[in-house]
Amino acid sequence: GVMHRAASLLRAALEPHAPAEVAVLFESGPALLSELLGMFEYNNIDVEVPSPVGRLFLSRASALHAVAQSASPDAPRAAAELQLLERLLREKE
Repeated sequence: GVMHRAASLLRAALEPHAPAEVAVLFESGPALLSELLGMFEYNNIDVEVPSPVGRLFLSRASALHAVAQSASPDAPRAAAELQLLERLLREKE
């Protein structure tokens, strides 16, 4: 199943770096990966990885905010887009 495939891929990625240790960790098949995933789920721990998309949204929001606060004729359009962007990001939370 999926767990066996995931464990197999993880083992293949780690094995070149520490073959003896990986052999011990995976001697009972996918149990290690299953237990690790279970601990993350039980403790509701997640791993957050910085994304360039976050910087893109922040940059766009900053630019829109500056225009929305200005006397520019584009201020209403920028304010509307900023509201849409905020709604999109809040929905993602």
